[in-house]
Amino acid sequence: MSERMNEVSSVWKVAWVVEAVRIYFAVAILAMIPVSVRADLVFSAAGAGPVANLYAVDSAGDLRRITDNIRWRDIDADIAGDGRVVFSSNRETEPKIDVERRSEHFHLYLTDIHGRPPVPLTAGNSDERMPRFSPDGRSVAFIRHAPGVQQLVMIELGGEEQVIFSAEEIFDFSWSPGGENLVLALRNGAESAVALKAVSGSHEDVNTVARGAGDDWLVAARWSPDGRRIALIRHPLRLGERSLSVLDLANGDERRLSPAGVEVQQSVDWSDDGERLLYAALVDYNYRYDEAAHKKIHEGAMHIFQSSIDGETRQLSAGGGLHRAPVFSPDEKRIAFLYAPSLDARRLALRTMRVDGEGVRELYPAVTRHSGILWR
Repeated sequence: MSERMNEVSSVWKVAWVVEAVRIYFAVAILAMIPVSVRADLVFSAAGAGPVANLYAVDSAGDLRRITDNIRWRDIDADIAGDGRVVFSSNRETEPKIDVERRSEHFHLYLTDIHGRPPVPLTAGNSDERMPRFSPDGRSVAFIRHAPGVQQLVMIELGGEEQVIFSAEEIFDFSWSPGGENLVLALRNGAESAVALKAVSGSHEDVNTVARGAGDDWLVAARWSPDGRRIALIRHPLRLGERSLSVLDLANGDERRLSPAGVEVQQSVDWSDDGERLLYAALVDYNYRYDEAAHKKIHEGAMHIFQSSIDGETRQLSAGGGLHRAPVFSPDEKRIAFLYAPSLDARRLALRTMRVDGEGVRELYPAVTRHSGILWR
């Protein structure tokens, strides 16, 4: 019996090594392919049921499919400067019948803006989400959901993985402009913090730069392009407002930017000069359950705001409905965002407008509710 077990174990080891080698060479080849790039908006388009594909649309409204499937959810995309695209997906090479989806996992895949066949970056029994290219495009950092812990992991394309940090929960992270460090919004027990972590440092070598106040958690952290500041979102555990603030790394001062009476939502987008921030926030929001209609009622609206680091804030969207996930265009003359007429809509429209809030255009009508937007 033991000989049989050893034989089976050896077979599995060989299969794992073969798969690892195949992934290594496939990723290395894709990483060497030159890609021509133009300014595109990339998002997760809604398909039938839970299906989602990655699409790209240019300013003229020309649509291009990056992924094309009828079964899986392709989400969490990021783009390198040379046009390579990394994303998370629950796709499988050998699908099985699993009605309750207990065996599905999200793993990372690499393709490009032109839709070359995706190459797997990760595998196994854990979920990997939120992949983000390093500034030089040579590495990808992501969050792995392992049993009882979440890990911030970095993988060099065509190379090996490195666990950068572990915590009970990692809400958000971003790269420093030079790629030497990462900033994390994390939680261990009842304590939350924002910490800086050197890519080359030891696992324990972290620099905590902000902490939760006891009655709130720090749930987002985005490094400014000039490397001088970090945008933070504080989420109240009881009373209070979900607010946006900016931390000055030189002196440790934290300044709230979001106005009173709004609830800031992720994500946050910096202007290239590090002087302005785009974000979405709930306004006059109220939630209740209608017993007679047997449904949840969401009242109020979600609008787009722009704040400068000196404290000046403008609301850019108007009317009712849902406006979320705003990002600057590469020339910062326009803003892309997702829109729906109601807060509980499952499909949203991709729209753009000028930075003064005028000149609204619709580019695509069916985007998944939780999609982000990239404009590269």
